[in-house]
Amino acid sequence: MSDAAEPDGRGLDPAFVRRVLFVVGVVIAVLVAWRLLHVLLLLFGATLVAVLLHAIADPIQKHTPLSRKWSLTVAVLAVVAVIGTAGWMFGREVGTQLTMLSARLPAAWAEVRARAETVPLGREVVERVEQWAGQAAEADPPPDGEAKPPTATGALRLPEVGGQVVSGVTNAVGSAVGAVVDLIVVLAAGLYLAAAPGHYRRGLLFLVPRSHRERAGEVFDTTARGLKRWLIGTLFCMAVVGVLTALGAWAIGLPSPLALGLIAGLLEFVPLIGPTLSVVPGVLLALNFGLETVLWTLAVYIGVQQLESNLIVPIVQRRMVALPPVITLFAVLTFAVLFGPIGVVLATPLAATIFVAVKALYPPED
Repeated sequence: MSDAAEPDGRGLDPAFVRRVLFVVGVVIAVLVAWRLLHVLLLLFGATLVAVLLHAIADPIQKHTPLSRKWSLTVAVLAVVAVIGTAGWMFGREVGTQLTMLSARLPAAWAEVRARAETVPLGREVVERVEQWAGQAAEADPPPDGEAKPPTATGALRLPEVGGQVVSGVTNAVGSAVGAVVDLIVVLAAGLYLAAAPGHYRRGLLFLVPRSHRERAGEVFDTTARGLKRWLIGTLFCMAVVGVLTALGAWAIGLPSPLALGLIAGLLEFVPLIGPTLSVVPGVLLALNFGLETVLWTLAVYIGVQQLESNLIVPIVQRRMVALPPVITLFAVLTFAVLFGPIGVVLATPLAATIFVAVKALYPPED
């Protein structure tokens, strides 16, 4: 019988073996990346910090005789000074207003609940919300081998209440500590990335085959510039929305206008969903002052969003990445399902990065 079935006369085809090993390597890399998903998201957050610092340092280096290193140092000091000054000037006032806001919202919700129960559909909605709240309270499974005590009568024993309180406090503290640790990691890694971007860029390109490194470097640089433009434009829109919302809330007499403006500005980072959620605390507070105040509050929020959407964003988009609204919406929903809250926060910059990278890899034909 002929040896034609064996291309090299000794065993398996080397090209076939290389393809199999490549596929296995890709599968292993995907599994490792999935396991390290949280770390990769933190790395992307650090990249945003580095991009922000370079966006500040570039004009300093361009218009002053300072070197790149000293321009970045000035940028870091400027960010710290701005945050520190804002905290010193407004921190106590904003903290007080946030405390007042958190104290007023339960009473406002109770007022909404009382009014909703007078309407058949409203009563059904309230019952559904209470049902969801009950399911959330019972979400923690009991220890192995122990049965969950029945609560059909609606009466909870004191040990159960105490256990739920302790469990809730423990979870809240753990989440807060984890968020603080993640923030420290992101800030520290962002400083390292900003200090030596070329070093990390070369290291990343080493993962690309030599024949494609030049093209990969062009795509990398284009994506970095697009992300910087998107970040600058987004921060500008956040600042405008926060200031206008605070001024509008103050003008119509709502309590805690600085807190409401801060919430609206921060939620502007999550487009489409964030602005909608920012209306909720303002409307709940306005319910305590009557229907007229509610209508004025809605007018303020809608007016700010219309001004931002039809005037500010078109001007900013001339210099920033313009994501189609459908891509933005589904990016937020997709990353929220896959990654949770941190996915919601980073959904838009991730989508902008992917959008710019794809356009750089596959430029439109003339």
